[in-house]
Amino acid sequence: MVNQSEVDKLAEQLKISKEEALDIWLTDRGLSVNKEQEELDKKAKNCGIRAQSGTKTSKKTHEVKVSAEKRELFDEIWSDLEDVYRNSVTVLKKYKLLEVKIGEKTFKVDIIEQRPSKN
Repeated sequence: MVNQSEVDKLAEQLKISKEEALDIWLTDRGLSVNKEQEELDKKAKNCGIRAQSGTKTSKKTHEVKVSAEKRELFDEIWSDLEDVYRNSVTVLKKYKLLEVKIGEKTFKVDIIEQRPSKN
């Protein structure tokens, strides 16, 4: 039941006696009760800090800034494709992504604005 090698290793790492290491090993596995540890647990529960496991914080919505030039370019490309391919053009993301179906094939046109570096 008791893993003696783990107890010996614990005693060596913490520089404590084997009896103390055995007590810690048993307490960690819930096989023994340590009054000092119970008091510390009660104090920790009353301090108001709660562990948050598995909960995600809500993200703020990111506003996408689209320049006037990009809007103009998108509108021009969309209208030109609409003229040529009629009802085969769809907007997947406004001012960003167009999809064109020509026969059995599907093409996507992605408009990406390269902004100057901040350095």
